[in-house]
Amino acid sequence: MIVRNRYVEQLVLNAYKMLPYLEFPIEPSLLIRMIPNCGYLSYQKFAEINKCAVDEVIQLCESASGCSHYDKSKDRYLILCNESMQNRCNPGRLRWTMSHEIGHVLCGHHKLAAYEHIAENSVTKIIDEGCESEADYFAATFLAPFPLYEVLTVHSVGAVQNTFGLSKEAATYRYETYLKWLKYRTKTAWEKDIVQIYKNKFPY
Repeated sequence: MIVRNRYVEQLVLNAYKMLPYLEFPIEPSLLIRMIPNCGYLSYQKFAEINKCAVDEVIQLCESASGCSHYDKSKDRYLILCNESMQNRCNPGRLRWTMSHEIGHVLCGHHKLAAYEHIAENSVTKIIDEGCESEADYFAATFLAPFPLYEVLTVHSVGAVQNTFGLSKEAATYRYETYLKWLKYRTKTAWEKDIVQIYKNKFPY
């Protein structure tokens, strides 16, 4: 599968349009509430509802971090994420995992690959690395879009981490990628649209 970068970028723009306001760091849970056929539960809440241990949820999801499930009969999605601090979970890590799973949903990967669920860091996901790359690209672009770095005065790894609420690891990778993007940048209408929608939807 070829990673559809332009397609994913348009999905991010559409996602921004769905949000009632646009403020960084973005809370992906707000976007999930805007998707009519998608819900969210933490592993901990899912375990409580189903009267089982969190370890059993991890086994069910085939991932210690998160997964997304698709019910074909009802055309509904459920995103599950592990919110336990014992899983090295922090706000940045959780924000990325949740956005990654939203990427799978919006990209239609469950339908494309005929998977009932797609899990982060599992055997299932390795079957099609293209789907994983697209979900990662969605998460990165949704959480920390390059066209807004100048607008938000983001000029360091620390600024990426603080402004966009990413983990240090993700912020480092994202900033390094941003510097490469600047070097080979070709301005597009999409960049202009991202900046404009931010200015229109910034709440202050």
